[in-house]
Amino acid sequence: MALELVTGYWGMEHVTAEQDADLNAGIIGSGNYVLNIGEKMRAEAVSANQVRIFDGVFMAYGRQCILGDGEYEDVIIENGTPGLLRNDMIVVKYKKDEESGKENATFAVLKGETGNAAKDPVPNRQDIRSGAFESEVPIYRVKINGLAIEKIEPLYSIPKTNDDLSNKLDKLNDKTTDLSNYDLFIPGDAMKAPPNNDFLTISLQDRFNALNKCHYFRQPSGTEFKMCPLVLKGKEFIGYREVYWYAATNVMVQLKEFHPIPGRTWSNFYNSGTWTGWKSITPS
Repeated sequence: MALELVTGYWGMEHVTAEQDADLNAGIIGSGNYVLNIGEKMRAEAVSANQVRIFDGVFMAYGRQCILGDGEYEDVIIENGTPGLLRNDMIVVKYKKDEESGKENATFAVLKGETGNAAKDPVPNRQDIRSGAFESEVPIYRVKINGLAIEKIEPLYSIPKTNDDLSNKLDKLNDKTTDLSNYDLFIPGDAMKAPPNNDFLTISLQDRFNALNKCHYFRQPSGTEFKMCPLVLKGKEFIGYREVYWYAATNVMVQLKEFHPIPGRTWSNFYNSGTWTGWKSITPS
């Protein structure tokens, strides 16, 4: 076998269903899908033993099956048994004639076992791409309780369209932009100092203000930042400052110490206009 140009002119018909199916499967996937168009093959019970499937496009192994716009097909379900449960399965049944190579697909019903507990029948799901002549691909589970159809459950997924993905990407980009605006962690500035050289400079009105971002600091020996814990004034003091904002009247500032005592935490609470003063917790 050699490389073959599919989307090209040969002077004769040459594109096969298998090649078209491979393209579909490569773009959408090889699972069982209902595409996001029309009625999306929705199903509803129209009687105790009849399920109606409305228009849409079903795809499995890249093979496309369609009920045209406004069309529907009724599928017959065998009557249930009073007081007992049963799960039937509506499948898309693919067949290929071994002699002629002709293919077709129809809806079929696999009947489950009747009993006190419902069990799914097992479809003969064979890989069409590998050359199977018959395959049963599930599309709906029909749950039967007594004589009534209790529920119809889809057994497929609906893939996102390019428009769906593009819109989601736009929203994600917007959120990423917002997140960068509200980033909690930023490196220290050139002075490695808290805002305005003051440990208690914060924004009470805007929790996401740059003043409230986590900030690395380094206080050199012989200097001091404003509102520094008393015992560290004039001493080398290295760490991170974090602001925990609950409301404009309730904020906590914490200093996570790297040096001189690694792991020591300093906390100062703002409550309705008053700071409580620095309190420390030293790791044992």
